[in-house]
Amino acid sequence: MDLLKPFKKAAKKVKEYMDNVEREREELEKLEKWKKRLSNAISKHDPFRANCSLWDAQYHGTKEVGGGITYMSDRDRQVTKDARQVVNITLQLIESQIDISVPKPNVEPTEFDEGDPMEQERQRMVEGMLYYMGGGTTLQRINSENERIVKKNSLAVFKVGYNPKAKSHKWIGKIETTNPHPCNFIPQPGVHRVANMDYCFHIENRTLDYICRTYGEEFRDELEGEKAEYSYLDELSESRTENDETLSVVECWYKDKDGDVCVLTWCNEVILRDDQKFFYKRNQDGSIIEHDEIEAQTGVDMIGTPITETIQVPVHIPKRFPFVIQYNIPKEKSFYGKSDPDIIFDQQEAIKKVLSDHEEKLIKGTSKIFTRKNSGLVNKINNAQLQVIETDDPVNDIQVVDLKTPDRSLLEYYNVMLQAAKDALGVTEASQGRVDAGTGGGTADLSGRALEILTANTAGRLAVKQFEKDMAYTELYQLYYDFLLAFYDDPRPYRTDGEDGKPVYGKWDKSKLVKQDDAGDWYYPEYDIYISADTGLPKDKRFIMETASRAGNRLDNIEYWQIMESIGFPNASAILKREQEKEEMAKAMMQQEQQQGQPNMLDSIVNSLTPEEMEAIENDPELQDEILARLGG
Repeated sequence: MDLLKPFKKAAKKVKEYMDNVEREREELEKLEKWKKRLSNAISKHDPFRANCSLWDAQYHGTKEVGGGITYMSDRDRQVTKDARQVVNITLQLIESQIDISVPKPNVEPTEFDEGDPMEQERQRMVEGMLYYMGGGTTLQRINSENERIVKKNSLAVFKVGYNPKAKSHKWIGKIETTNPHPCNFIPQPGVHRVANMDYCFHIENRTLDYICRTYGEEFRDELEGEKAEYSYLDELSESRTENDETLSVVECWYKDKDGDVCVLTWCNEVILRDDQKFFYKRNQDGSIIEHDEIEAQTGVDMIGTPITETIQVPVHIPKRFPFVIQYNIPKEKSFYGKSDPDIIFDQQEAIKKVLSDHEEKLIKGTSKIFTRKNSGLVNKINNAQLQVIETDDPVNDIQVVDLKTPDRSLLEYYNVMLQAAKDALGVTEASQGRVDAGTGGGTADLSGRALEILTANTAGRLAVKQFEKDMAYTELYQLYYDFLLAFYDDPRPYRTDGEDGKPVYGKWDKSKLVKQDDAGDWYYPEYDIYISADTGLPKDKRFIMETASRAGNRLDNIEYWQIMESIGFPNASAILKREQEKEEMAKAMMQQEQQQGQPNMLDSIVNSLTPEEMEAIENDPELQDEILARLGG
């Protein structure tokens, strides 16, 4: 009998307890370190959040004048009151720039082996899968939202993640894209681009049920009754509100000494997840998997039968943070960009002030009543639309004076401010396809060639924003490819549009992607991913149908219905067949009419012969047969 067994058991429990205490102490120290960094980052981020609040209010037509701007004098403060109404040029100019098209990717291999029959198939597979991921309704919705977010707030954010719980009939796990608001993405202070950051934060307010469903039910008791630390991030207003139904979930993305991405997630004082080397592939025991085992075709035998074997390929590990930033107009030495409301702030404020002041004059009237002091008449005149002024010596006891000013000056001032805002953004009448109806230097006075040049120049200014959008989507598709290699081990179907408008189906299969280098090692190839030049041209069926309908006489009936058939228009094939039959019948009738209108060739020959030649032919049956044979019987 082991007399020391109880002591060993007690010692083991003590050791486990001490290990737990030490682990909790280390977790607490780690949490406190990152909370301090978050607090410092938020203090640097708060001015941007305040600007977002100001710009959002401006976009939605706030009547407040000034927006927190310091006044130059007491007089300016007195005359600057809230606007009576708002002519919202900020909304007009932002909405006129919205581009709902999602840029599509082009894929080119960085290395091309002409002798490899799989080379082009690999390229088509990668491009087809990325094209399919970029054509979903989720990314279309995000694009529509980000088009406004980026112009209002100077930047927009894409976040790419992998959801292992998503299921389909044939696969498990899905790459997902979201667009957190720029206020909720907290960058590392002093670092201007995500690629150069050592860490960054993403904060979202979630319900307790969402947190427990995502991170585990074991956290429910610890978080029950807690309040959100950063509930104000859900509001764009400066005032901080409390939401008792949500809690703040903080994701801290950082890189370790090896440059690998790690994630620390917490809520209040509770660590929900601490994942070292987050993108590494692991087995059920949590051990790192260094190689993918893939059944791949490695050659063919003597009779051409494919040879397959299990090969080992180094696991692909994404090395970048899963965030992509789209800028409106980039700003040097700053993580933040330049927003449209910030650019035209002065013009919007001036229009609010002047139009409101003019409206007040119209309501009160331009006539003033002057009364003699001590006459007692000032208290007897009660008209809310008129102003009564006491003076020492008017000509009469009561005098009405009209102080009306020319109305043209107001319209001219408004047009000057509106044109200044358009010039600042590059959104002119020409760029919008409209002609200025005014005179004296307006676009209506320009020639067609001058209008083309003006349109090209303004389009060039707006092209800066399109370039930033294309750059963001290029990075997004590159991140997609990283995630495809890292997470999509099983085949995934995809669908693209063929040249005739009909769908083309394919399958993402990582086993077809692998290549072998000169040393005999297997690897995943790299691809250059860029945005195609025709991204601005819509390819949806409605656009094709409307374009074909507007073509008018430039398309005949058969060409028109061939286009309708290519996009799957109802009964287009039957209509096209009838049109083709009608055209064939018309051609046949035309040929028959032409034949009936032409003289008989034999008669023509006979009429051209001399009497001697006619006699010779009549006396030679063989010559007659030869002539008839040459004439086709």
